[in-house]
Amino acid sequence: MHNLIRKLRWSVALVIAALALGALTHSMVWAVNSEAPVGSTFAQINRLPNIPLIDQSGHPTSLAALSGKPVLVGFIHTDCQGPCELMTARMKAIAQELEPAFNTKVTMVAVTTDPKEDHPAQLAAYAKAQGAEGAGWVFLTGKPDDVAHVLNLYGVPHGAADDEMAHVFELYLIGRDGWQLHQYHGPDIKAETVAADIRTALARR
Repeated sequence: MHNLIRKLRWSVALVIAALALGALTHSMVWAVNSEAPVGSTFAQINRLPNIPLIDQSGHPTSLAALSGKPVLVGFIHTDCQGPCELMTARMKAIAQELEPAFNTKVTMVAVTTDPKEDHPAQLAAYAKAQGAEGAGWVFLTGKPDDVAHVLNLYGVPHGAADDEMAHVFELYLIGRDGWQLHQYHGPDIKAETVAADIRTALARR
């Protein structure tokens, strides 16, 4: 009888261990998946925090002020001639794919990685030069510590303007509620793919 009880206890322990290993493996798979299923609880962080920032017009604002609409977030610095302009052009292509939903239902946000140099005037000039002006476009800077907080939240490396790591080939689609829906990587991001994901986000209530 005692041997039977010990065997039962050992079997139960093995089952518990197997379940724990399965759960760990599942979490690890999600950890490397940059597009975890919507509604998953893995690493859910509010991507639209109430951190004080300043827009290209010099008005105080925050990412939290943009909630209520899908938000596409990118990172630039205005002295970056090449990679940052390429990512801004990609965001413009996405906006064109979204017509006429863009301007009223979606916000395109570019956060500087170089707040010591990029003040509102520099951001406004950059937006004009890139043809990324008007409703739906927001360029953000702020105090270096506040911007660093945002960059850390998104896992974006930051440094001097000439630092290769300051060029960010990432776009982040954030839902109305501030939870990240998708992350896109690379200079060849497909505008039609991102636009389709935004339409899906707009259809959710």
